[in-house]
Amino acid sequence: MMRREKLINKNWLSGVLLVATLPLATQAEEWNYHAEVYVLAADVDISARGQTATAEFDDILDDLEFAFFGSLAAKRGQLALIMNILNVDVKASESNVRGPITTHVETELDTFVTTLAVGWEFYGNETTTLHSVVGARLLAMDTSLKVEVEPFAETGDSKSSDNWDAVVGIQGYANFSDDWYLSYYADAGAGASDFTWQASVSMVYRFSQFDVALGYQSIEWEFEDELLDDLQIAGPAIGLRFNW
Repeated sequence: MMRREKLINKNWLSGVLLVATLPLATQAEEWNYHAEVYVLAADVDISARGQTATAEFDDILDDLEFAFFGSLAAKRGQLALIMNILNVDVKASESNVRGPITTHVETELDTFVTTLAVGWEFYGNETTTLHSVVGARLLAMDTSLKVEVEPFAETGDSKSSDNWDAVVGIQGYANFSDDWYLSYYADAGAGASDFTWQASVSMVYRFSQFDVALGYQSIEWEFEDELLDDLQIAGPAIGLRFNW
């Protein structure tokens, strides 16, 4: 818990400083700011040692200790600075029966994810805006894994790790009317992970003080030297967006 709080404080501070200090260096320029807060109705899919376990949304509500997704961005001209944060604590378990052998996998997972990126608007008109994105994603994990093969043996292990991956991607907006617009984002990359990708799409309605977004988000990693072979967090999301 302390490790997660330190990571959250460190990354929020770095993001705030990133967003706040650049305007000071270019006070003659106008910066626009954007913040989002989401609730995720997500399933968590975990593969470990050849076994797969899924924590579905109903189960996550029972076992969830902490969950948060948010983003902060600043834009001036064609330049955009982006920071996303996702934090999920969850338990997942699965049993497989093959003849007389039963394999039971139980995983406890505390994840903190932040993506720090720089975007550049390479296309824009009255209805469409497109940014190329280059950045890095941190996945900080505290993982506890227990594998029981009945009636033979039981093994368990735990590990804490910080995985940094370089990512490239695209971000865009499409206006349908004065009230409705589509927001989408996708990136992919590698580094400490064998491969990671993220994608989201949201339909957004503008109100006078804020926007309301309804969409779908998915993020996944493939590993080589972790307790887990694969981790995916995906599902529908609803959130609020603020612009100033």
